[in-house]
Amino acid sequence: QDMRKHVVRNLLETEESYVNSLRILYETYYKPLKRPENHVVCEPRLVDEMFFQIPQILQHHEKFFENVHDCFENWDPEFVKIGDVFIQSFNKDMLLESYTSYIKNFLNAREAVTIATQAKSAFKLFLEQCQRENRDKQGLSDLMIKPVQRIPRYELIIKDLLKHTSEEHADRASLLIAQREIHALSMQMNKGMQRQAEAAERHARLLQDIEQIIEGCMGISGITKRRFLHQDICIELKSGNKKDRSLWLFSDLLMCTTSKKGRSGSLRRSSMNLWSMTSDRVMVDFSNKYKFLWKFPLEDVELLKGNTGPNRQATEKQLQQLRSDHETLTQMEKLSTEISTSHLLLDEALKDLLIQTSQKINEKQQMTLHGIGPPGRLEIGISTPDGMKMFQFEFPSEDNKTQFEVLFWSAKKNFSPQKSRWDPAFMKAIPISKTRNGMQFSCSAPNVETSPGTREVWVCNTDGYVGQICFLSIEPETLPTQCITVCNSKICCIAQVSTLFCFQCRCKPSDESDEGNTSPISTNSNYSNYSMSPYSTTNSISNFGELYASIPHVHYIAWSFPKAELLGAVGHSFLPRGFGFDNPSSSLPEEQDDSGNTTSQVLRSKHHHGLLHTPDTQDISSGTTGDGSFYEHGGRVPTNSLMHALLGSGAWKKDSDGSTLHGSLEDLLSDTTMGGKALANHGSMWLGTEDGKIKVYSTAESIKGNKQCVQLTHNASVHCILHHDGQVFVALSNGDLIIYFRDLVTGQWDFDNKKSISLGTSPNPITKMLVVNEKELWCGCQNQIIILDMKSHNVKSFFPASQDNKRQIFCMESCGFGVWVALDRRSQIKLYHSVTHDLLTDVDVSQPVSKMLASCDAIIRQHKAACLRITALMVCKDLLWVGTSAGVVLTMALPNITASTSLLSLPIIPQGLPYGHTGHVRFITSVDATERDPHPSRGSRRSSSSKRRSSSTSTSSQTRANTIIISGGDGYEDFRMSSGSEAAGREDSTNHLLLWKT
Repeated sequence: QDMRKHVVRNLLETEESYVNSLRILYETYYKPLKRPENHVVCEPRLVDEMFFQIPQILQHHEKFFENVHDCFENWDPEFVKIGDVFIQSFNKDMLLESYTSYIKNFLNAREAVTIATQAKSAFKLFLEQCQRENRDKQGLSDLMIKPVQRIPRYELIIKDLLKHTSEEHADRASLLIAQREIHALSMQMNKGMQRQAEAAERHARLLQDIEQIIEGCMGISGITKRRFLHQDICIELKSGNKKDRSLWLFSDLLMCTTSKKGRSGSLRRSSMNLWSMTSDRVMVDFSNKYKFLWKFPLEDVELLKGNTGPNRQATEKQLQQLRSDHETLTQMEKLSTEISTSHLLLDEALKDLLIQTSQKINEKQQMTLHGIGPPGRLEIGISTPDGMKMFQFEFPSEDNKTQFEVLFWSAKKNFSPQKSRWDPAFMKAIPISKTRNGMQFSCSAPNVETSPGTREVWVCNTDGYVGQICFLSIEPETLPTQCITVCNSKICCIAQVSTLFCFQCRCKPSDESDEGNTSPISTNSNYSNYSMSPYSTTNSISNFGELYASIPHVHYIAWSFPKAELLGAVGHSFLPRGFGFDNPSSSLPEEQDDSGNTTSQVLRSKHHHGLLHTPDTQDISSGTTGDGSFYEHGGRVPTNSLMHALLGSGAWKKDSDGSTLHGSLEDLLSDTTMGGKALANHGSMWLGTEDGKIKVYSTAESIKGNKQCVQLTHNASVHCILHHDGQVFVALSNGDLIIYFRDLVTGQWDFDNKKSISLGTSPNPITKMLVVNEKELWCGCQNQIIILDMKSHNVKSFFPASQDNKRQIFCMESCGFGVWVALDRRSQIKLYHSVTHDLLTDVDVSQPVSKMLASCDAIIRQHKAACLRITALMVCKDLLWVGTSAGVVLTMALPNITASTSLLSLPIIPQGLPYGHTGHVRFITSVDATERDPHPSRGSRRSSSSKRRSSSTSTSSQTRANTIIISGGDGYEDFRMSSGSEAAGREDSTNHLLLWKT
């Protein structure tokens, strides 16, 4: 019985210590940090994350401590039943939920402490002060781990009580029940990541122990996700000398130390015992003390000559081929002496080839000899802002070196800061030849209005005096197809305006259903219903004549010069091609051709060749598809080809009021009113030029003949064009914002009735525009962001993106609740909340760019770093793509931003891509493409309904969608290669398009 009381006394003492620890967490840490005046020390959200469930756990254990204290004070060996106290306290769902939730959140709580410590130095001082005031000098991490370790100790206490409780004792049955309850609770907690939490705590303590034995080492501990992997004792070869070194490999960095003389006597023996037997299998030589030399992130470390086996085999194979080539050339030289005719050029060519081959053989031999060395030798390269640093180490054996290499590559593969995604795959670099000196990329836009399999990107090229468009075909093969000159001015911007009014008509007999009708328009003359989609206000018109007459239209008739052969008549309106063609012979002037035939006779004769379609309102024998093509006698004639053939020819125009006008077809179409009608059922590209013109091209074939549909003239140069929801916003250099409108019913553009808003001034125009959350237009004007309502065009608010009035907003991109902003001549990117307009973070790309330029020449590296700035931004899927003036292309994982986000939980780390440009990145754009699956799934059963699907559907099931990212810039650079390589600087002056696939 004395032993039972002794066990209960031990329970009371340990419980009192545990409750005091919980009170410190609650009274000393939680409550002060929750006060409003201390919100500047730590954000309230992080405080709730750190001390999640601590108040509930404290309340429960205070009650449990009182009950145990009462039992001990009123101790009766025969009647005190401590088992009932356990059952009463631990047989509760609330307690189980509190502990399980705490353990599941433990790693998040540790991460919140790390974030708060890094964000605010005041929080770090607060933690240090609390630890000094604590009687046991326990830190916050020591207190936070105690709830994780407490429950299993109750199970040990109950086992001790059962050991000293007889079978006949009244407390025996209660203790057995309590034992089962505590064991069940412990098992539930194990499911709730107790082992992971304890392992994380062990790793944290190991990092602290490593810091203690390394002089001058800081910043190793305190990183929640960091793990120590291995320590290797090796020798560094430096300037002909050998130095003893220790390489410390962590999950995210590599550290090097040197050994100090003497032994460490201050190390806690508990740590040595703890880590020599852990299942983590990490071994540390705690018997020595070390001195810190350097540490670098794994992303900056490369093994240059570690795996010499494959490299040596490849070199020997190349050497063997060169020797064979040398023998062949020697035989050719001997045989050339037998040629009777003069062969001076041949002799010189063979001599040059022999010299080049001999030089290459010597180089490969030197490489082979240089690569031969001790089997444990390893060379490590580290990228720094000052260039690439080389270190050479010798391990005790080749097995030790191989073990280090395996652990290194595994750690580097698993290390992925704040992102779990596939990195973009580089496809290829496409050089674009210059037709004039000084031609540079200025902007680009994908043409998404083409049919699948014919996607393309329009790339603008300019030297300030001439503007060109280069067409980059995406499907079926990515290659440039044509480059044409479109203007005698600099192209400043380009934007695509998609087809708004897709006027599709389906005519069908009233007694037939849709199913089985494969023709777009039936040839039956009985038409009872016309369906118009998607923006038609009339769902049915009983008569086609009513439909035709209800909409304004205009007719064109065109012929080619010089033969004066009449190609055909085009009845044109914003209806699809195939509708609105009245009989032209009744209203056009009669002219005779060489054979004496009149215009009407020629038109009718051409009708049989499919060049002209002239249905009347009572007899319709052909129709259109959704893309506006003719269906003539069962055959398809693309109207885009017809329009392309007619451009540049003579034409008559008959307006709806009966007036006629003679001229070239492009001149007649260039009229803004007629151009607006011509673009009603077409997508278009809008090009803004420095001389204040906007050239509007249909995305049909006519652009490749350099014939724009409409030309709009302004009194200032065009800086930016943006299309959204039937409106085109144009920013001019004089500070004006011009808005063009589109009829949402007919799709017709009203170029004459535009709206003008003055937002800036001539020296401070609108430099960038962006649609945010589909409701707001953000305009960058000098250093200010002006926000307009998309419907009323009224200014809602504005705020400065910089306090420097001399800065201008250069790039803007949005994704969800985040808006990314870059200023000119700055290497920082600011992230603003789209609702609160709070600055969430500021990302500097200087350091990752310097890492990518580590292999470049020192002078070039310093020059690029001195004038580094952001030149392009683009959001694609889960990444922000960043182009820089140094030619480096970066990606950043997009953070999760909600409506209430005021601070990011993790820092944003830019990642440089190994391929980039020699000079500026001029633009970054993206286009969707389909890729045929070379290995379609087999053996899958299809239902009877799926078997009836069309062949096009089955074909599409074997393709997958990809997004191609395209960057345009000056030159092409592989940053993995040193500046002394043969390929370096080879194509600095050639414009290149770089393609990635995601």
